[in-house]
Amino acid sequence: MAAEKRYELVLVVEDQQQTADLTDVMLTEIGIPEIRIATSFTEADQLLSERIYDLAILDFNMGEAASWSIAKRLCDMGTHIIVTTSEPVLTLPASCGASDILRKPYTLNDLAALV
Repeated sequence: MAAEKRYELVLVVEDQQQTADLTDVMLTEIGIPEIRIATSFTEADQLLSERIYDLAILDFNMGEAASWSIAKRLCDMGTHIIVTTSEPVLTLPASCGASDILRKPYTLNDLAALV
């Protein structure tokens, strides 16, 4: 499913390793050339200190305060954010502008529609 690439470098912040791995596989199939995985906010902070990402896929359910802290940092860097959640209702902070919400469980087609 090689779609037109809009993003070159993607950060996935997801504490469930299986979900992170599956998202990595999906992004690869979509055609994203470089993907980094962080399974904790500490790891995400480290990766964010090294590079600026085109897109971040951020798990909302890793602890709300830390999630929004990472989201604000990404927004300040100009990174587009897709927030993943199984929550029925989720409102993103206004400061994140064009960020998207991806409901779990999601499919390759769901992800591809946003990437």
